[in-house]
Amino acid sequence: MESNGYSHSTGSRLNRCHACCECDLDALLATAWTNNNAIIRFFGCGNYKDLGRQGCNFFEWCDPPLNPCVKKIIVGLMRKLEESKNIENELRKKHIELKKKENS
Repeated sequence: MESNGYSHSTGSRLNRCHACCECDLDALLATAWTNNNAIIRFFGCGNYKDLGRQGCNFFEWCDPPLNPCVKKIIVGLMRKLEESKNIENELRKKHIELKKKENS
């Protein structure tokens, strides 16, 4: 999960959606990873990757909103995954500390 709340898809578009931004470029297909819009794809300005907010700020949803029950499950799974990653990182740190003590 990326910290900015979305991820870009640079591969082929395997869906029915296609959009052009107001800069007359193919809009970037990205996936939202926020609690409110988990795994919902959207299009953004084709210049966003290079120019950031200096592009045309084009934005359009590609997917319909999720069923509230599905959204709740996905958000819960995302939270559990994040918790598991945090636990794994803590265990790695403890492992390194134990190795250092062992080698001293």
